[in-house]
Amino acid sequence: MTSADNPTNPTLIPTWIKSWEAFIKAHERIILIGAASLLLWHLGTKGIETYKSNKDLAAQAQINQQIAAVHADNQQTQAQLAQMQTAFNTTVATLNAKIAQKQQVTQQQQKIDSQLPLPDLSNRWASLLSLSPGSINPQSNGTISVTTDAAHVTVNELEKVPQLTEQVADTQVELKKCTDLSAQKDVTITGVKTELAGEVKGRTADAQVAKDNERKSFWKGTKFGAVLTAAGIVALKVLIVLK
Repeated sequence: MTSADNPTNPTLIPTWIKSWEAFIKAHERIILIGAASLLLWHLGTKGIETYKSNKDLAAQAQINQQIAAVHADNQQTQAQLAQMQTAFNTTVATLNAKIAQKQQVTQQQQKIDSQLPLPDLSNRWASLLSLSPGSINPQSNGTISVTTDAAHVTVNELEKVPQLTEQVADTQVELKKCTDLSAQKDVTITGVKTELAGEVKGRTADAQVAKDNERKSFWKGTKFGAVLTAAGIVALKVLIVLK
């Protein structure tokens, strides 16, 4: 048999292959152990990463459940506030209508009183203060006589007018502040809802980015593990062939 018939003839094998053959034979155990160690390290790392990822996903799911529960409570509260707001607006509108109607009636009565003759004016005076008969008497000279008791009752009632006027003004100011506060509350709630919607949207985007990164990391690690596995298999086959 000639050297041409023998494919493993040393004269046909390049020097660099012989050098690698000698190196691999001398370090075959180290190479196998190194490849196996790298593979185990990679698989172990991926296992830890998967465990952490699952744990984070579980924590995220729990947070999402809490957010959903809070959101449901907020929705119910907002519905209640909307009902209260409607009731408040209705009450304010009703009170304002009553006040306007009463003012109109008073102005009409004042116009009538200003044109009453003395006997009718005297009767109106006594009726408003619930005075006893004869307390207010018209005179022939165009004046009205008032008894001492009627005069005291009249003055006492007139003393209340400034206080009542001031109370009405204060009540109107308080009502205006309540209305302004209610409007500001609506603005604040709208702002909070917008902020919360943005936060939820941001958390959703962050979760999607994390999921994409996890998927990329998985495929990257899978490729790396495949390369390590293939390298180990090739090295093992080379050792078997060389032997």
